[in-house]
Amino acid sequence: MLALLALLAGAGFLGWRFWLPPERAPAVTYALIDGQRLSQASLRGKVVLVNFWATSCVICVREMPSLIRLHQQFAHRGFETVAVAMAYDRPDFVLHFARTQALPFPVALDLQGTLAQAYAPVVVTPTTILIGPEGEVIRRWVGEPASWPALESLIESNLTPTRSPRQHGPADRRDSSNERARPPPRAESPGPSLPAQTARRSLDGHSGAPAGDGRWARGIGQS
Repeated sequence: MLALLALLAGAGFLGWRFWLPPERAPAVTYALIDGQRLSQASLRGKVVLVNFWATSCVICVREMPSLIRLHQQFAHRGFETVAVAMAYDRPDFVLHFARTQALPFPVALDLQGTLAQAYAPVVVTPTTILIGPEGEVIRRWVGEPASWPALESLIESNLTPTRSPRQHGPADRRDSSNERARPPPRAESPGPSLPAQTARRSLDGHSGAPAGDGRWARGIGQS
């Protein structure tokens, strides 16, 4: 009886979770190390990976090359990465790390801890949140992701597919081969020129003189 009640309670919990609306990314603004500001609203339409890290976090430093690889692989398709340094991390350490490692994505400082608080909150590094194009939180990882290929596939599935160039099918190739095999149109031969017409009439026994000038012809013969 107790097992049945536990099963029903579990089913009710799963059903309740199923009907919950998806978690939304907070409407925050990132203060970047280059002095610029980047709002979460401006990233709408992109798949965004927000990574909370620290220069003193060994796992964070170890996974940074994988984050760089993912960013370089998908950035041209509407993918963005934002690395948020924790409040306890020294800004000069963060700036030095970003420059020496040539991080290709925006790096933000969370000096007051407001960004970490807005994301649920974040208390452990690394914490990574994947956000969809409509601002929905797709998934979060506390610690290093167990499978980078799985994360790559998840990013791929939420990006807009790229269009491949149109390829010619058999029908197109058949039409083009017919065009090549088709002989060029025959040019119509022009009619004979005026001297040729005159020469033909002379051979047929006709003079080039106008009709009705017979007397002029006889006078020449009599002189």
